[in-house]
Amino acid sequence: MQAFSSSRSSFNSRKFILPALILFAFFLSGCQTARHASRSRILPSPEAFRSQQTQNRVNGILKTAFSQVGNRYRYGGSTPETGFDCSGFVSWVYKQYGVNLPRSSRDMLGVGTPVERAELRPGDLVFFNYGYSHVGIYTGDNKYIHSPSSGKLVQESNLNGRGRSNHYVAARRIIDNAGVTNISERLKTEWIQASRHQTALALNDRTAQRHTGANAAYQAPTPKKSRTAARKKGATTTVAAKKSAGTHKVASGDTLVDVARRYGVSASDIVAFNRLPNANKIKPGQTLQIPTPNKKAAVSPKKKASVASKKKSAARKAPAKRAKAPTTRKKS
Repeated sequence: MQAFSSSRSSFNSRKFILPALILFAFFLSGCQTARHASRSRILPSPEAFRSQQTQNRVNGILKTAFSQVGNRYRYGGSTPETGFDCSGFVSWVYKQYGVNLPRSSRDMLGVGTPVERAELRPGDLVFFNYGYSHVGIYTGDNKYIHSPSSGKLVQESNLNGRGRSNHYVAARRIIDNAGVTNISERLKTEWIQASRHQTALALNDRTAQRHTGANAAYQAPTPKKSRTAARKKGATTTVAAKKSAGTHKVASGDTLVDVARRYGVSASDIVAFNRLPNANKIKPGQTLQIPTPNKKAAVSPKKKASVASKKKSAARKAPAKRAKAPTTRKKS
């Protein structure tokens, strides 16, 4: 009887444990579901996503425009390497983003959607008349960026500046810039400084501070000393362009003068043809390219003039020769 009661109590305890375990498992799953729900992100609406895309595109266009601040004006110019006129600057900026605009500002005025001045947004084109057509890109806060005129640099100006408000003509909207906000001055400064820094690193020259295009092709000017040396050398500066007549392997005891005499060329020709760093040192075993000897030695213009003057002075000093009378034989 006692054994039966103990088995019955154990059965009752098991009957309560099973539902408790089920409830506990359900509670755990509910907590994890709530925790997962709290971590999920709220995605932006399609309208907000499109608005952000538009803002990024306009920011990119203006960043490209501000990368040219400080570049020079050049009539007919349309690249960072040559400089820009007003329409060349605007068309180049938009071309980087797949928008092909007419080349002249007059033709640009005929494209896009007309915009009232009070409704201007960053990225719109603004037009002026100073006796000639002028165009720039609106940057917000009554400002626009443009390549002004001869002798000036690409810069940002105020629409209400001296004389500009009176010459304002119209505005055109070229791209969709709905919802685009004004660009902060801090961001503009960052764009300009970043562009100048990258260009200075790329060109490694102080002149790069004036040419801020990221792809500017710059060639350092020839130093004055090199140009002077080239003028002094005269005809002998073309030695490196000659064809090789053969090679000579320097033997022990050979000098540059000996080698030059052997092949009928000048020592300076061998130095220039082989680009030897030191004309007085050649090493045994060294192979020298021998240039084709000149049939007529190249004479610099100064040397020709000096030779001609010497001949003239010698002719003046020499006594004039008397003409001999013709001899006649007497007939026998």
